[in-house]
Amino acid sequence: MTAESVTGQEPVPVTVIVPVLNGAATIADMLRALLAQARALPGMEVLVVDNGSTDGTPALVQQFPVTLLREPRRGISAARNCGLRAARGALIACLDADTLPTRRWLREIVRPFEDSAVVLAAGAIQTFQPETAAERYCDASGMFHPCHHAQAKVFPFAVGMNLAVRRTVAQAVGGWDEAFPCAEDVDFSHRVLNAHPGALVYCERALVFHRNRTTTPALARQAHGYGRGMALIYRRYPEQIPWGIRQIGTVLGML
Repeated sequence: MTAESVTGQEPVPVTVIVPVLNGAATIADMLRALLAQARALPGMEVLVVDNGSTDGTPALVQQFPVTLLREPRRGISAARNCGLRAARGALIACLDADTLPTRRWLREIVRPFEDSAVVLAAGAIQTFQPETAAERYCDASGMFHPCHHAQAKVFPFAVGMNLAVRRTVAQAVGGWDEAFPCAEDVDFSHRVLNAHPGALVYCERALVFHRNRTTTPALARQAHGYGRGMALIYRRYPEQIPWGIRQIGTVLGML
């Protein structure tokens, strides 16, 4: 890991971690929206973790008053863990490079932590101006509807592109598991909530807009990755979510 930053500085209230891989088309808009937060917390730290971009993303990031880190090991978990190791914030907030946080996002995502019992918060996600068939499908499918995931009876979780967690808690569970190419947020939330049952809060007003995949092939690649990630979840936690005839029937019905 290398960093264009000065280490050993004083703690700050919140660190925002943004992993990015070839995000030149969206990262500038995301950073402008983040840095324009209404009444942003004093001392907010923004860590953008480049995961090996080849499209000029680092040069774009360096135009903003944020810290650029570089993580050569591929994977969103490795990138987030890089940010977690460098973070000075008591709270860690996570965004993706293809999101647009609304003007009060930061204030709202950290508000639940005024309660000392809260260790994990999930923000709201809406599709950004869906135009193509693939974008409309993502929006209608509920794929990124955190209210459903955060309140699920089995394996509730905070979607990784819009969450906040206490830094000490994230460190205590070992951060994000780098064996997961996808569904790392499901695994991370499960380990956090195993250690702190009932400590997940859904924040409806902590809203970000997400740019979904615009084409069918891109959506298919994303779905394949999600399927692979969920297969790892089933393998990792067979006692909580056993794989059986019902699950096989569901998969066969999709073919």
